[in-house]
Amino acid sequence: MNRSAERLRKVVRYWNLYRLAELFCDIFGTVVAGPAHLFSWVDLLVIIQGDPYQVDLIDERPPDSAHTQVCMLALDDVHANSPLKRGVST
Repeated sequence: MNRSAERLRKVVRYWNLYRLAELFCDIFGTVVAGPAHLFSWVDLLVIIQGDPYQVDLIDERPPDSAHTQVCMLALDDVHANSPLKRGVST
């Protein structure tokens, strides 16, 4: 079995419906509340002070960095240059 095919299988298994549903909730929250949802998420991450890139294969939640990136990508063009989005991106 070639390595890239095995890696692709692992990625597909990792992104199951539960983890994708978590990201959908972030997209929905960001579309509804705009930058306020992103701000509340980043505020929570600052308080937690964990490793945002840690992947726990048992947890149904994706890494915190994935949540942050999805929230940033879900902001529409009106908020593209918001100070909050620029601050989080740096």
